[in-house]
Amino acid sequence: MVRFIGALLVAIVAALVVFIWMSPGIHADQGLAAAAAQARGEAKKWQTNAALVQIELTGFGFASRPSGIPDMTHAGPPRLAMFSFISPSIPRGILRVSVRINEPPLPAAQQQARNAMGYKTVMVDVLPSAPSSKLPLPANVESTFPQALARASEDLGKDCARGDPKMSSCTLVQTAALHMYPRDQADTVGRPAWTIRFGQHPRFRDTVSRVVDATSMNVVARNIDSRSPTGIIPGLGARVTAVRFFVSSGTLPPAAERKYDDLFFYNAARFIHWEMQVVHPAPGQPRQLTVTDMWAHMRGLGEILHRDTRTVTVEPHWTQSWVTGSANLMGSKTVQNSNPLYDPTECGRRRREFNPIFGNDYAVCQQTVPVEIYFWSTGVYEVKLLVDQRLVASGTFSMRDKNDVYGEVAARARDRSAPSGTIPALEARVASLRFFESGDVPPPATSQRRYASSFPQAGTRNVFWQIDLKHEAADRWLPVTFEALLFFTEAGRERVIQRKVLQAAAPGDWSNTSYADWFGWSNDYYWDRAGSTTPSPRRWLPGTYRVDLHVDGTKVASGSFEVR
Repeated sequence: MVRFIGALLVAIVAALVVFIWMSPGIHADQGLAAAAAQARGEAKKWQTNAALVQIELTGFGFASRPSGIPDMTHAGPPRLAMFSFISPSIPRGILRVSVRINEPPLPAAQQQARNAMGYKTVMVDVLPSAPSSKLPLPANVESTFPQALARASEDLGKDCARGDPKMSSCTLVQTAALHMYPRDQADTVGRPAWTIRFGQHPRFRDTVSRVVDATSMNVVARNIDSRSPTGIIPGLGARVTAVRFFVSSGTLPPAAERKYDDLFFYNAARFIHWEMQVVHPAPGQPRQLTVTDMWAHMRGLGEILHRDTRTVTVEPHWTQSWVTGSANLMGSKTVQNSNPLYDPTECGRRRREFNPIFGNDYAVCQQTVPVEIYFWSTGVYEVKLLVDQRLVASGTFSMRDKNDVYGEVAARARDRSAPSGTIPALEARVASLRFFESGDVPPPATSQRRYASSFPQAGTRNVFWQIDLKHEAADRWLPVTFEALLFFTEAGRERVIQRKVLQAAAPGDWSNTSYADWFGWSNDYYWDRAGSTTPSPRRWLPGTYRVDLHVDGTKVASGSFEVR
């Protein structure tokens, strides 16, 4: 029995050795050129006009130290190369040639036994499907893989810096694929590019990837498998800086009259509008974008409740654009309400004087009347925004009961804790919270802002707050929602008098971002949303004001100013 277990362990170790790569010094392209030559030979047997359109490399595992122990901090070379060919003679067929490469040597006896069991180093299959890429690869482009892998690995710094090199898979290559990328729809040649996928991102838990141009060796795309929105509109060179929501009765209100929020009364809101804000270089000519919005209830099964597509034109001189859309997802039900016209005396009189058969038809005889009421389902809704079929941004809002909304605001107002000074979602530190006065919405350029902590009552229109953050670029589009509470001290008593929400975002390639929003008296919406039960003063009163900023339920900053 002991002898059997020992033999079994030896066999397991031998099998593991087969799957452990050799030392890290082995070149990643070892055998790839020869494999490509074999694959092309097989393709000629299939169709003389066969063209190579894609190369895939898989079977990367751990490298092996000279001792034979796996080195879990380095990947080994690929063990399988797959070559896809197409032919104009067979429009919907693909020839797949799979070649085993970089195999560790085996003792002759083991190799003979494996061959006797039907082991093959070259496998040929014809697949009855249309290829994903139809542009032929140039000759010998497979030889660029080592340079492309080195370039992609160099670019992993920000993504993998937080990972434990002894435990993280972030830098370990998993797969690589090469095919031609067309520059636009009219391009019939394209450019070759390697898509190299590594392990898991230590922060976002998705696959780290790089697309490397096989000619210039430039990284042309990052993290293409991310589940997060990109925040980028490539055709416009645009960055999405916010996705905000506001309510209306149906028609789109002017920009200055939009009441932005993320909490709405479920039985009062009708149309909810989304607004995507983007910044970009002036395009120089009209550019059209196809924008699709998809609405879902986050408590549901992910089904799309509403979907709409529109074409948006960006004018040649624009450097900022606001794209909007809306939906009314109210349901309805019929309820019986008390009839204010019900009068039993009058009903009896009419029944005596007129035909009693029709007496119940009189309004005065009906104690209740049916009423159709409309309402949104309570909960959180998500709106995903696609531009030219790419997910670029998303945002959320909630439908709540009025008492829940006011209760949440009251709970925030009771928070007397010191600000945390950090925003974990952005891995950011709050550098400052400043104030300035302006009548313009959106605010003036940073260079035109005059920061102060005291403002004259006469002439003060809107008081803006600006929060400045210190953080690194995250290589991800990260949304952030600021809930701003405005407090006023009157007769020695401090109370919250306005609540506003700024839904913003940090584009993936931006660091040290700043955000600004304002308080003013142009309408009573934000006064009412603070739970106020008295009429709005509709003007700045002399005294001391405080602004608290909350992110994800945590107070992150606080600052004060005076109006004299």
